[in-house]
Amino acid sequence: MNLYTYCEGDPVNSWDPTGHWQEGDEELPQWAQDAIATYTSWYTTGDSELKEMAHARAELVRSFIKDGYYQSRSDWGAKPANEDMEQISGTRADYYDTIVIHHTDRSQNENITDFQSDVLSGVEFADIPYHFVIGADGTVYEGRSLNYEGAHCSVINTGKTGIAVMGNFQPGNVTLGNIIQGALPTEPTPDQRLSVIHMTMFLSDAYGVNSIGGHRDYGTPGATQCPGDSLEALIPYLQRFITK
Repeated sequence: MNLYTYCEGDPVNSWDPTGHWQEGDEELPQWAQDAIATYTSWYTTGDSELKEMAHARAELVRSFIKDGYYQSRSDWGAKPANEDMEQISGTRADYYDTIVIHHTDRSQNENITDFQSDVLSGVEFADIPYHFVIGADGTVYEGRSLNYEGAHCSVINTGKTGIAVMGNFQPGNVTLGNIIQGALPTEPTPDQRLSVIHMTMFLSDAYGVNSIGGHRDYGTPGATQCPGDSLEALIPYLQRFITK
């Protein structure tokens, strides 16, 4: 993808700020570049409604990142993984077809570096099992790269993008561990809800998905309450972004 892909055959109109690929987009995270590439393809269909949507969503991606709602691993100072992780097969668009929403079942105000350190101190995961983790203020932290398969579903992770929201969102879910961590049941903050909506939309547009659900919706029924009733209630709204 490059600055002029969308204008092939029309070299006079080689730049346009209305939803097209713009100079500087190559510096955005790869998932954001992939989303904007999708919006560019919408614009070239000639459909007026898609053109308006292409412009609006491309600008939303750019402002989301510019306004500091996304931090890459290098931005937040991630440590290296404990061991090699399994790379995805094929392209991201071919590989990812599902978005799975989780809660961390830990403190809603936990620092992302503390979260990763706790994960790395155990033996179950090579690194953060989710691709994205959303803090209480709505900041989206890159977990493991989308170039690697997640480790967030107990049955099978193939094709699944994992988004985790910091907090315990299951009413009545009070364990000794929750008490020690300060993770008593609560509600997702408005900022968390908005970032879940934005990331689900961006990722679905970027890669095309045929399924969006909570962790409990995949695998053995009753095996987990994740992402908690309070976050699971958002799933029907998120499913409007299914693109395949």
